[in-house]
Amino acid sequence: MMSTTDTTSSFSIIDAIKKASSYLASHQIKSPRLHAELLLGHIVKCSRIELYLKFDQPLVSTELAAYKTSLKRHSEGEPVQYIIGTTEFYSLPFEVTPAVLIPRPETEALVDMAHDYLASLTHEASEVAVESCDGQLDLIESSRNVKKRASGNVLDIGVGSGVIALTLAHLNPLVSVCGTEISSEAVMIAERNRECLGLTDRVQFMEGTCCAPLQGR
Repeated sequence: MMSTTDTTSSFSIIDAIKKASSYLASHQIKSPRLHAELLLGHIVKCSRIELYLKFDQPLVSTELAAYKTSLKRHSEGEPVQYIIGTTEFYSLPFEVTPAVLIPRPETEALVDMAHDYLASLTHEASEVAVESCDGQLDLIESSRNVKKRASGNVLDIGVGSGVIALTLAHLNPLVSVCGTEISSEAVMIAERNRECLGLTDRVQFMEGTCCAPLQGR
């Protein structure tokens, strides 16, 4: 909402994006147009698609000032994700700050491998259930075993923002995940991401080094 001190600038949304893209490109920023759109979308609180639906809308003075500040920070090397405070991983939103690493695209490949492994355990359990069926009672018992074997526990050491732990839990509804992390600030960020994704019932984060928080459990 525009405050009483805001004034309309001479820059429309599309004008600002074009000028910002050129500015970032001159500072050797990769994907300057994309980054210009992400930064402006964060400031005016809309998606990249929505930016173009109102491309001729003028920015107000406070928006333009905030945009210039964000562009300068990015041109000096600060990642877009830290400036806007979020990133997308596996099509899920995650809060990130300088206290945690920004997930790399190849981390999704690691999640794919873990997900495939969990799926293979479920598949093997199903085969055992079919082969061991010897009547209705056995079928009911084996079905329970299938669910038990498919709902495993996953340990993620050094969770950071929680992207791996939370994505695996999101992809596998019968899996519970425990993550450990030495940084208390990172644990708080991971917990906020857990809340936002609605996974508090199946994901637990513990502060400590490697497996130390699990001793005595």
